[in-house]
Amino acid sequence: NELTALKIIETTLLKNIDELKENLSIISNERDDIRKQYNNYQYDLENIQKILADETESNLKSETKVILLTRQFDEEQKRSNEFKYQINDIQMQLTSALLTSDTLKTELNQARLFNQEYTIKEKDFKQNINRINSSL
Repeated sequence: NELTALKIIETTLLKNIDELKENLSIISNERDDIRKQYNNYQYDLENIQKILADETESNLKSETKVILLTRQFDEEQKRSNEFKYQINDIQMQLTSALLTSDTLKTELNQARLFNQEYTIKEKDFKQNINRINSSL
């Protein structure tokens, strides 16, 4: 009974590990996508900064355009910051998933050790019974 229960626990833990690995893969892909978007926004921000510098120097008529570009820059910066926060959140989720995976691995190893100990004790018990039976 205990051996069967341990095998069921082991199977459940293995399934949990597989699910966590799948979740980790999904989170990693999402993180990579967000990182790509973040890099694109950073590139856009750099371009906007260059445009702002050029337009400011050109003439007085460009003041309106500078104001608009500044607003765009601020919006892009806000979006960039939002992506930074999302990346941080995903990194925290990833760390949590890794910790959970490590915990499950540890529990699985403990269950395996317990299973091995039980098997050895069962074998010793059977040998003792056989000795007793043979001495009778």
